[in-house]
Amino acid sequence: MAKTSETGHAKNVANFAQLVAICSSYGAIYQPSNPVIQLQGLGGVLARRKTV
Repeated sequence: MAKTSETGHAKNVANFAQLVAICSSYGAIYQPSNPVIQLQGLGGVLARRKTV
């Protein structure tokens, strides 16, 4: 039986996009003090990674 595995950059980007969507769904409750993990920072990282 062949083993099917989803790996690679595209899968990582898809999982990261899902993480950003979950964080966005928290709304005003999601307010981390680190600017790197605020929604604007995560969205910027996601936009850069989708183009690679």
